[in-house]
Amino acid sequence: MHRVLELLCSEPAGERTIDRARELAATAWPETRDDADFIALGLDAATQRQFRWRGWTAIEKLWELEDPTEVDVEATEVKVSATVGGVPFFGIVDRLDSTSDGLVVTDYKTGKAPRPGDVPEKNRSGPALRRCRGGPARRTAQPGAPFTSSGTKSWRHR
Repeated sequence: MHRVLELLCSEPAGERTIDRARELAATAWPETRDDADFIALGLDAATQRQFRWRGWTAIEKLWELEDPTEVDVEATEVKVSATVGGVPFFGIVDRLDSTSDGLVVTDYKTGKAPRPGDVPEKNRSGPALRRCRGGPARRTAQPGAPFTSSGTKSWRHR
């Protein structure tokens, strides 16, 4: 799913249609199917079909969240790093969008948010979490580029 959305966002804005996503999904499948980690799952043919179908239904949900033809994608799969309280953090941002206010970081999530009981009490607060929840709205996302907001595109598929 992430790969299809990455490919879709690299298309010209006017071509980010559900039909184009379907074409990209078909071309991206062999890459997934032949990946050593996917093969190691040992899925039979029926389970692989179910996996593909669930992935596709998740991709379709994008159009319920936003109109991809109206997003000004600056970059996809951006490597980021920061040090918070002396602790280094590294990650990959799914999408960096340009808006009239600056850059918007978007990260796709397909699972569900953890319930409070799933997260140890000691991890539910603290400086790092406060920064993530409500830190300053203006940060540097790339050298010289203002970071104005972030968003998580989160949806569930059945």
